[in-house]
Amino acid sequence: LSIWDTVNGYNLELQQRSAYNSGNQSGVVFSAKYHSDGSTTDVASIRGGKENTTDNNYAGKLAFFTRPHGGSDTERVVISSNGNTLITGASYHPLTLDRAGQDTAAQVDLRSDGTARAFWGASSTSLLNVANASFATRFNVDYNGSIFPSGNVVVANGQGIDFSATAGSGTSELFDDYEEGAWDPSLKFGGASVSLAYS
Repeated sequence: LSIWDTVNGYNLELQQRSAYNSGNQSGVVFSAKYHSDGSTTDVASIRGGKENTTDNNYAGKLAFFTRPHGGSDTERVVISSNGNTLITGASYHPLTLDRAGQDTAAQVDLRSDGTARAFWGASSTSLLNVANASFATRFNVDYNGSIFPSGNVVVANGQGIDFSATAGSGTSELFDDYEEGAWDPSLKFGGASVSLAYS
């Protein structure tokens, strides 16, 4: 199918003619032959239209649907009118970035005002790598669970590092006074307590 036009941005218009508050969308459905007897059915679709039922509000969305076997066409990914992208569903839906066979790691580029701020990535040696906009690693977790920060580990005021066998089970093993040096050892000699003078 070839559609020729001089319109900038689109050559095909699908218009939903239902009432403004119907919630109906326009779209394209994809069908396939699924049985040896030649039977066909819908397997996926792309739909777009109003994202609300408000009068005089034309904010629109674009949605991608897929159909599981035995189920119906279900909304999976939605791009809202403000550009937010949502992976939908009641259960866990992962977003997979697969760079198999490539020479660079899979990564997520985090931006603010169009400027790269940070990157999350994974490679053959790093489970998680957090870098700044210059790709300098700031925090790394390998597949053994070891953590490698590039700077100081800062603990929030009033908090500490819990070394107890069962995390949160007590405060006797909470290392929270290291900065002030509030550590008072009890010294004994021959079973009797002794004092120690510092100079």
